[in-house]
Amino acid sequence: KNPGCPAGREFVVTHGYLVERRELGISGEQARVIAREVSRGCANAALRFMRIVNLLTATGVPSAEAVKIGQEFGLRTDAETGAFTLIYEKAFAKDQLDLDVRSSLSLARSLTSEFKGDIEHAKRDFQEIVSYCKDNRNIDMSLTDCGYLAARVVKAAERFDGGIGRSFVRLLEFLRQPSGGGLTHKDALRVAEDLAKQGPVASENFETTYRYATSKQGLGLSSKDAIALASELSATKK
Repeated sequence: KNPGCPAGREFVVTHGYLVERRELGISGEQARVIAREVSRGCANAALRFMRIVNLLTATGVPSAEAVKIGQEFGLRTDAETGAFTLIYEKAFAKDQLDLDVRSSLSLARSLTSEFKGDIEHAKRDFQEIVSYCKDNRNIDMSLTDCGYLAARVVKAAERFDGGIGRSFVRLLEFLRQPSGGGLTHKDALRVAEDLAKQGPVASENFETTYRYATSKQGLGLSSKDAIALASELSATKK
């Protein structure tokens, strides 16, 4: 059912918030204009707006910029706002990626307002890859670098359904095993990130091809040649 757009409620809540938060430096006329714009986002628009403004101003983003970004997300979905919030918080937090404000904003935008795929998958995949780096002591990579890696991998697979996080981690693990090529961390990352562009099925394609190519019952190829063949087949486009 479609209950219609509660624009009046969203206007009142937004305007009241702006009037109360005098430190934002919003004049009376500006507050009315901003509240009217936010109200166009209908249900939960005011909450989305306030959530973003509170988050950004608390981390040092100038008030005018925070309000502008808040307006933008007031017109977006709850899922997009939630994803932006989670990714930005992880990017900025000292015990996570420890990025500066500008880098945190850029990374969060790349997987929300600038992302063309499923936002929920993007959020989950980003978390999964960052958590893998954080929990795996064998990964020779800082959390900051891992955050950028996660963003690149998720962005590269935005046109595919199903998410990329789990298959990326699985392929990375396979490539580092003696039975999967025994690659160094650096080389495994290079291959796995390149194949992420082919979507989640690339991991299964690679493993299936590699196992067959190296087996005595299959092609009996060397690990190097098997990796080359598996990479080639995994990159096949329809």
